[in-house]
Amino acid sequence: MNLDKVKDISYRFMEKEYPHEAPYFHLAWEIFRVFLTGDPDSIVNLKPPRVRLNGDSTVMAPRVIQAYYILFLTYGEEIHALKESEEIRSMLMDILSKKGISSSISEKIIDFLFESRRSAG
Repeated sequence: MNLDKVKDISYRFMEKEYPHEAPYFHLAWEIFRVFLTGDPDSIVNLKPPRVRLNGDSTVMAPRVIQAYYILFLTYGEEIHALKESEEIRSMLMDILSKKGISSSISEKIIDFLFESRRSAG
C-alpha cells in the first residue's frame, strides 16, 4: 500500500472539510505512522479521538486518516478504478461502518474520494 497516497488524500480532505485542523495534520499523521511501525504489543487506541479543541470540538484527523487507510488497505490501487455508483458507495460505507467510522464522516470521505478522482482526471 502506498501510504503517501493515504496521507495526501487525508490532508486534502482536512484542508477542505476541517481547515482549522489542517495546520496540525502532521501531528496526527506522525502518531498514525508510529502506530503502523510500532511494537505490535503496544496499545494505541485509534477509536474516536480524545483530543479536543476549544470547547467540545473533536479533532477529526485521526479518524480521517484511519478511514482512508482502511479503504486503501481493502482495495489498494484498485480503489481508483472503482466506478462511482450507489452500490459501490454502499459497499464502501459498509466497510467503514464495520470499522467504527460514523456514517456522517464516511459519507464525506467517500464523496471526497470520488470528487478528487474526477478532478484529477
